[in-house]
Amino acid sequence: MKKLFKEIDGLQIECLVSTGDSAPIFIFHGNSSCAGAYENLLNSELGRRYQLIAVSFPGHGASSYYQSNIEFVSIAMLGQLTAKIVQAFNPSSYLLIGQSLGGHALLESLHLHPKATGLCLVSAPPFSLTTIGSVFREDPTGGLLFTNQLDQYAIEQFARAFVHNEGRENLELLKTHIRTTEGLFREHLGKSLALGLLEDELLSLVNSKIPCLLLQGLEDKFIHNDYYQYLVQNDTPIELVQFANTGHAIQLEAPQQFEHVLGEFIYQHLLTGVSHALSDSRELQHA
Repeated sequence: MKKLFKEIDGLQIECLVSTGDSAPIFIFHGNSSCAGAYENLLNSELGRRYQLIAVSFPGHGASSYYQSNIEFVSIAMLGQLTAKIVQAFNPSSYLLIGQSLGGHALLESLHLHPKATGLCLVSAPPFSLTTIGSVFREDPTGGLLFTNQLDQYAIEQFARAFVHNEGRENLELLKTHIRTTEGLFREHLGKSLALGLLEDELLSLVNSKIPCLLLQGLEDKFIHNDYYQYLVQNDTPIELVQFANTGHAIQLEAPQQFEHVLGEFIYQHLLTGVSHALSDSRELQHA
């Protein structure tokens, strides 16, 4: 694995790149995480086989933050950034993986990704202003997702919200990523949501005609399980894989199963660009 930086719109964007040789697979993380959340995946057998590129959003990981006096950061802005990052690598085709906020950023920018042959969403079911009320549970962080300054107690509470099984190693990693995130990002993101700056993500997905795999942690503290069922039962272009005993950060709590499912998805869509049907819904048992 190697680290490199791409200059995008005056920002230094951190990219972690695995040693594999293939068309690239771009990975975008969630709020107050970073590319480092995927280091184990990049160093895995999957990373040695395929070129995985994990990207840190502005103010996350080692990426710089906006210098101008911006008033907010919207999901659409992040989506536009994902397209520019991909373009910086100049791929002829590629796959997209987005976890939580990263997935929503990709959903709001699919029209800017015409060469993408597949989309994997991790804990990121598509929603809009009209459906947002039925998607999310009461915020388990109590508003910390959009809070600038966090003390140690708040960071601990924040981290615990992302997992079902509170293993010390995963909690420490989450806390490190939360602690090192630029707090203004959370504040600016919250302001954009308060202004209602959301696109119709499901419409965007339908219009893109891109094969989409959606991964769900059955113990996710942020998202209602019923909403996932609503999506797959209403003729949406989504294939659902469920992970038992797993929360919002599936990649940390079920790494082997996560790698297996991604490997199958990559094999089906990166090499051929053609969708091969998975079962409508599979439940993976968390070892």
